[in-house]
Amino acid sequence: MKTTGLFLAALVLAPTLASAQTPHPSFFELPSTNGLGSVHYSFHEGDHKVAAFYPHLYKQCDADTPFTPNLAYDMYFGIRTGEAVWLNTRTESRVEYEPGTNIIVTEQTAPTDTGDVLLRQYLFAPFGLDRPGFVFMLELEGEAPPCALFSLMNFRMGTGADRLQAETITRSGIGWIESGAGDYVLYLRPVEVPAGYHAGSAGAGSPWQVMLDGSNYQMSDAPVSGDDLALGFQFNLPAGVAAGATRRVAILVAAAPAEEAAAMISDVESLLAGKTPDQLLDDARADWTAFQGRALLPAGLSADEEHLARQGLAVMRMAQIREPNLDGRTPHGQILAALPKARPAPGEGIWNVAWVRDASYAIVGLARHGYLPEARDALSFMLRARSGEYAHAVGMDYLISVCRYYGCGREETDYNAQGPNIEFDDFGLFLWAFSQTVLADPDDPWWHEHWPAVRDLVADVLVGLTQESTFLIAPDSSIWERHWNGNEKNFTYTSAMAVAGLCGAADLAELMGEEDTAGIYRAAVSKLRRGMRDNLVDAGGVLAGSLQELASGSGYLDLAAVEGINFGAFELDDPVTPASLARWHQDFFDGTPDGPGGYYRNDDGDWYDQQEWCFVDLRMSVAYSLTGQTARRDALLDWVLAQSRENRYLMGELFCRGTVDCPQRGDYRGSVPMIGFGPGAYLIALETRANPEAPTCCADPSTVAPGLSDPERTTGLPDPDPDPDPDGTTAGDSGCSCRAGGSRVPGGFEWILFPLALMLLRRRRR
Repeated sequence: MKTTGLFLAALVLAPTLASAQTPHPSFFELPSTNGLGSVHYSFHEGDHKVAAFYPHLYKQCDADTPFTPNLAYDMYFGIRTGEAVWLNTRTESRVEYEPGTNIIVTEQTAPTDTGDVLLRQYLFAPFGLDRPGFVFMLELEGEAPPCALFSLMNFRMGTGADRLQAETITRSGIGWIESGAGDYVLYLRPVEVPAGYHAGSAGAGSPWQVMLDGSNYQMSDAPVSGDDLALGFQFNLPAGVAAGATRRVAILVAAAPAEEAAAMISDVESLLAGKTPDQLLDDARADWTAFQGRALLPAGLSADEEHLARQGLAVMRMAQIREPNLDGRTPHGQILAALPKARPAPGEGIWNVAWVRDASYAIVGLARHGYLPEARDALSFMLRARSGEYAHAVGMDYLISVCRYYGCGREETDYNAQGPNIEFDDFGLFLWAFSQTVLADPDDPWWHEHWPAVRDLVADVLVGLTQESTFLIAPDSSIWERHWNGNEKNFTYTSAMAVAGLCGAADLAELMGEEDTAGIYRAAVSKLRRGMRDNLVDAGGVLAGSLQELASGSGYLDLAAVEGINFGAFELDDPVTPASLARWHQDFFDGTPDGPGGYYRNDDGDWYDQQEWCFVDLRMSVAYSLTGQTARRDALLDWVLAQSRENRYLMGELFCRGTVDCPQRGDYRGSVPMIGFGPGAYLIALETRANPEAPTCCADPSTVAPGLSDPERTTGLPDPDPDPDPDGTTAGDSGCSCRAGGSRVPGGFEWILFPLALMLLRRRRR
């Protein structure tokens, strides 16, 4: 998938640890989002607190904007009876989500004069608030003696490397505004009027120290300015809490650009009007009950599997951006590959970015399981996004990003010394997701306005990228993002996804009455199946990862090729299918036979390649369902479930395999939680287990062999004739926007004649 400097360390296996196959907790934070901002509770050793608050879910709005900042230093509650205790010093006995929601619940105890008391915290980002924000709530369970409850809120709104210098806290109506020199302001609103409040800098006069000293917070409304400011609230319970009763206090924190402060305050006050903490929590629970009530889950789930499936649906909801499309920015609907983290490791890649590939698996998972509006929103994001900047490398105009998107809706790819990632598999992935969403309710005409652009700038592009010399999709960077300028290859995964996508496009063309177009797409699939059979299978009948690696004679196995089986490019009774699955299991499985363990992704050998991939486990389980290998399928699904259960039903990117820098077998590494490569793929795997119907391909392999010459490929270097207005778009009736790049395609592309022929056919058909 993605690469980062952390993952380029040399692989050194530690056999004494690699054999340990015990599911265990290894990820110690939980995110909660409302599609606009995210708050993160950390229970890493020494934390026990809110450790992050991001005002956007995505990493970066555009190339010229900074990364989304973490506005929180920390936030936590405390209690004072005869003894004063801040809860960030108390280890939790419980940290989890209320099942199928974004409501984080923790439990801790604190000493009092009459014994320990139980304190329960709720942390959630309310979907009823159309702003980045969260509710943090403390519940004291009786019996408890007379006491005072406290909150400490330390945010980073100022200047300097840590953004803690030159902050200001000002009373504003019922709440407080915290601001500085940055782009954002915060509104800190106690749900009920506190008995006291205090703001100050770190040191003797800080809210933290005043509480510990036994003093009460005063009620000064004077603005406070300084470095490293914190605000505290005090809530007095002079009668304590009776046995069997509870008492809750809550604070809502919201963020907005400085110029929207007044509107933000108005939105918060509208949400809170007349509500108690209990009502806020009840509203959040009711919202999630309604969301989960739409789920159409596969048959035969155990209680634990249903728990993971429903938490996965909640995570996918949390990962979909709800920001409105305004001022040329079009973020709405995108689904991120992962959520951000509070405590990323140094150099660790965090994938809160909208990759086409990850989103496609999420979209199919949503569309097939009761969430068509969300799937359509995700597709609409890609249809309206500003793409087409790499037409010089693709060879023609196109609609869908060749890699991923900036958060505000513009195509992005990443460069290294070998150039950019140019991923033609994205075109097939998008067509698969688009067609699956349409076919989930084919009578709804929402997609008709988009069809001309999808047909001309996605499906036709894949046809044009099908080489006559190999009957494979032209070399690209593909799923594992191998970059360009000599690293691009004819990857099996890319051609497999083209088969899936073009078959879907053929079905849609028939629905639109375009029989000629459907025939073109099926003819391309016929060539691709012949090309894959002729060029991507070794002497032992095993499917290789790419044409070029197979030709080298070694290092050519890659489990991404399993999609050639899962999508029917190779039939289940083709000898290639059992031979490939057997060889892949022999070479890539790390674990107990038909027991705990899973697969690393290929034999290329870097650190990232050699860890176990949850996504690969899930896609291999699909192949095992289709081929009737139920013991291996069940072992894989049980292992993924057990690992997820131990980590609060969040699904990770990687499981450690016992390397020097990842020594404990099964530890989570990489991004957590994953989205399309996590619950999206998990739902598809459960569905295939329940209905293991053999995939049917829309065309038989061609009876004509490949062999004609292809045009010379370009480099992936920046466009020699860049668009002078890189943010300009041209919009058509389809509701999408794309580059008009005819003049940008360098000479030497004789294959442009094929799209021209398609265009002439369009004119005849219309």
